Amino acid sequence: MSANSLTEASVELILAHLRDKIASALTDVRTLNPDNMVTTIPPRAYLITNVDTGYRTPAVFVLSTSLDFRLDRGPNHISAVENMVVAVEIQDRNERLLTIKGWRYQAALSKLLHNTPLEDVPNNVKIVTKLVRNSFSAVTETGDTQTSSLDKGMFKQETVMELEVEHYENF
Repeated sequence: MSANSLTEASVELILAHLRDKIASALTDVRTLNPDNMVTTIPPRAYLITNVDTGYRTPAVFVLSTSLDFRLDRGPNHISAVENMVVAVEIQDRNERLLTIKGWRYQAALSKLLHNTPLEDVPNNVKIVTKLVRNSFSAVTETGDTQTSSLDKGMFKQETVMELEVEHYENF
């Protein structure tokens, strides 16, 4: 793997990890909070860009914001830190239930992304995701991004996880 592919490799590792583990993490959160009012279904879409149409919620966004090369390990080794955002956009008809749903997605994502080593053995890439901070967007009233008349009057919120992703790669 070349240094030019660090972002792509890390995004793909994180997406694969979330696809594989999020259903189980959401089940664990539901087990800890047993009520039938708040739903936490697995995401329907996984995106790597800020799009505003054409997807159904819940949707996961994995966005790279910067990559800082640490050059202290020598010319044949990459030791870089990448700043990333992992966000889940969710919707509900009830503002209160939406807020609780956001907390539950945050709990599931925290479990999956805090101090998590991920590795692509064939390409000799190893990363460690570290959760730096979490924030919640304001609750807004909106229709689904698919612009269906059935989804009018929905409320939307994003749960945003800021990560530092440490890269380790030998040439």
